[in-house]
Amino acid sequence: RILYKKRTRRIIQYEAR
Repeated sequence: RILYKKRTRRIIQYEAR
């Protein structure tokens, strides 16, 4: 999610699933 990317790139992996 781009929204999370701005705050935390770790969330990207979590949501990338």
